[in-house]
Amino acid sequence: MPLSSSELIYQERMSQSRRMEAPMDPYWDHFDEHEPGPEDFESVETRLLAKYDKTSEASPNAAQIDEPFDELTLKERSSLETLTSRLFLMNHVPQDQWVLLADKKRDDAAAHKAATANKCIGIATLLSSFASVSSLGIAFDLEKDVSPVLKLFWKVSGSAMVLALIVLVQSLVQRGTWLHMEQPRDTARRILICAAGFTLWNSSFNWALAHTSIAHVYVLNNCHSLLLVIYRALCGDVVAFAEGFGTLVGIAGSIVTAMDSTGAPLANSDIVGPSLLGDAGAFLGAIGAVVYLVQAKVISERMPFMLFMLCHSTVVCLLLLPTMWCLGETYEFSHDASIGLFGWANWQLDRLPIEFYLVAVCDFGGRMGFIRVLAYFDPLVVSITMLLQPILAALFGVAAGVATVPGAVTCLGSGIVIAGTILVVTAAGPPAPRKQLPLANPRRTMYGTV
Repeated sequence: MPLSSSELIYQERMSQSRRMEAPMDPYWDHFDEHEPGPEDFESVETRLLAKYDKTSEASPNAAQIDEPFDELTLKERSSLETLTSRLFLMNHVPQDQWVLLADKKRDDAAAHKAATANKCIGIATLLSSFASVSSLGIAFDLEKDVSPVLKLFWKVSGSAMVLALIVLVQSLVQRGTWLHMEQPRDTARRILICAAGFTLWNSSFNWALAHTSIAHVYVLNNCHSLLLVIYRALCGDVVAFAEGFGTLVGIAGSIVTAMDSTGAPLANSDIVGPSLLGDAGAFLGAIGAVVYLVQAKVISERMPFMLFMLCHSTVVCLLLLPTMWCLGETYEFSHDASIGLFGWANWQLDRLPIEFYLVAVCDFGGRMGFIRVLAYFDPLVVSITMLLQPILAALFGVAAGVATVPGAVTCLGSGIVIAGTILVVTAAGPPAPRKQLPLANPRRTMYGTV
């Protein structure tokens, strides 16, 4: 029976390869023992790789000869014809340059260890941020005779000054090499949107502190986890049953919390009782929080963290000025303790010490900590932690004398909101992995792309 053209070409190449002078090699022995047909390329390649595992003492898979081919990792899976030509015609190349095997189990173990470490770091950062932000409302309430949004301007402007100093030092040390931004035009637009959402979120928070109870402010202003699910549904994303059901439960809890909007007269005039108007303002801020968290996660992956926070804080300060004007708050460019834009710079117990606490603990430890956590968890996980703040905030408020013990209705509503949000977070999947930018001009080698 005459041989086909492909079989003739194959036998000719095999006979030529045997005539080449080269030192003995396990691969030569393999082809001496078995001459495959053209249809056996894939299976022979598998046996060829397994033979290397058996004969090489340096091979990490020497004890696993029968390991299936899929357990091996190659940078480029070529056909047997290309592989044999490389092995025979390029025999002068050192062996360690053309062996393309890798230990997949070792890589998987290292990846699992790194993922566990990142999760532990994320949880620690999340808990510390939770504790720091929970005291934000109490610190604001301790600043007397100041309009609510002006307090926020003091905190953000103080953080911007510290951030400017940090960025300047880092730029000088690293000679500006780290000051980069991916997709500058789109990122700049997102920074503006992110700052607008943050301004709405926190302005309504500070305004609501002066018009309703601290517990109501934290519950309603931080129910953005429920709004995130609604946002995903409007965008056409698949929403699991537990996420949808948890959203309904959380909204029901918010309604129950708002039902406690009429309270008895308070003995302490410094304590603000619940009100329906204040609850509505606090809930409006949750919409801004959704915008803030969604945009912040994207921006934090495109530029250095401190540079992002500096740009963000600067834009927020610029947006707070017209916000105070729209709300009818009086302010001036001075260090007046009541209406000055730098009123925190006064040696009073409720000014400079409180400003230090707001910047160092609440802003750097709390607000910026939550942004860092977005690199480890989905925004919904951050949202559920924020929604748990009323419990700790109420305890801080009672201890500081600026809040009353929450009533039964408020506790019931808070518990329902927390239960609904837990359902949402439990059903939510892990965050999408961060995309790695490809190499600009990858160098092609004879064995594939390195």
